[in-house]
Amino acid sequence: MSYEQTEPEVQDPTHAALDQAKEALHRADVYVRENPIPTILGALALGFALGLLARGGESTPKSHWEDLRERAEDAEDNLRSLLAALGKKSRKAYKKGSSAVRDAVEDAADAARKIDVADYTDPVTSWFRRLWS
Repeated sequence: MSYEQTEPEVQDPTHAALDQAKEALHRADVYVRENPIPTILGALALGFALGLLARGGESTPKSHWEDLRERAEDAEDNLRSLLAALGKKSRKAYKKGSSAVRDAVEDAADAARKIDVADYTDPVTSWFRRLWS
């Protein structure tokens, strides 16, 4: 009897790291697809924070509170412009969607008006007349 021992496969560290990275990317993708709103809000918050940090190196000396007030006003202006753009796109989408629904309802009503009810009621009426005569 000869026993052949098979050596366990030893993965190269680069392949192991690559597999871990792929798995992490897959988990992140699943999380983003299952939780889109928190992901978007988190990305907005991160972008806002990075924007504040990037503007931190101004050359004019200001008090801490003046600097914070200006940053808050800038953030408010940026947020207002973002919300205005979103509102405009939402209104456009609503108009487009509502007109599509209105057109579909009008087409359905026109199709319903063209139906000849007699085609469906005459056979039933004649069946009842034969049944009772």
